[in-house]
Amino acid sequence: MINLEKKQKTESQMVKKAGFTLVELLIAIGLFSTIVTIGVGGFARALRTQRQATALLAANSNISLSLEQMAREIRTGYDFCVNGSSTDCGAPIPDTSNSFRTLVFNNAQKQMVTYCYAATSGIGRIERGLGNGSGCGNYQAITADNVNIRYLTFVLSGNMPTDSYPPRITILAGVSPRESALSSTTINIQTTVSSRVSDG
Repeated sequence: MINLEKKQKTESQMVKKAGFTLVELLIAIGLFSTIVTIGVGGFARALRTQRQATALLAANSNISLSLEQMAREIRTGYDFCVNGSSTDCGAPIPDTSNSFRTLVFNNAQKQMVTYCYAATSGIGRIERGLGNGSGCGNYQAITADNVNIRYLTFVLSGNMPTDSYPPRITILAGVSPRESALSSTTINIQTTVSSRVSDG
C-alpha cells in the first residue's frame, strides 16, 4: 500500500512538472516575437536594397545602350553640327535653349539625323529624329520610361575641313532611375566617338 501511495505521489508530481508555467510561456513568446521582428526587418531591408540595385543596373544598361546606338550611327556620319558650338553648321537651329544639347549630322544613308535632349514634366529623355533638330520634343525617344536623363551634352572637335582630323564627338550624359528612393542619384557617363568619314 505504501508503494502504491508513493507511486501515485510520484506520478502526480510528474504531471505537475510536465507543463510550462505562464511566465515561461510569456518569455518564449516574447523571444519568438523579437526574433521574427528582426528577421522581417532584415528581409524587408534586403528587398529594398535589391530593388534599388536593380533600378541602378537598369538605368546604367539603358544609357549604355542608348550611347552605343548613337555611336554606331555617328561612326559612319559626316557634316556634324552641335547647335551653338560650331561656325561650320550653317544656319543655327532657332531654339538656343538647347545649345550643345543637339547633334545634327548626315548618316551613311545620307539622311539628316538629330539626337537631342528633351524634357517633359521634369522627366528627361534622349530623342532621335530625322531633320535639323527643330522637331526635338516630338522625335522618338531612345531611352526607356524607367530612367530620367538629367543632362545630355555634345562636344564637337575636329569638324573643320582644314584641321586634318576626323570629327570627334564627346557625349556626356547623366541618368538616374525613376525609383523614388534613388531619384537624387545620378550616373554620369562620357564617351568619345570618332567618325570614320574624313571631313577634308
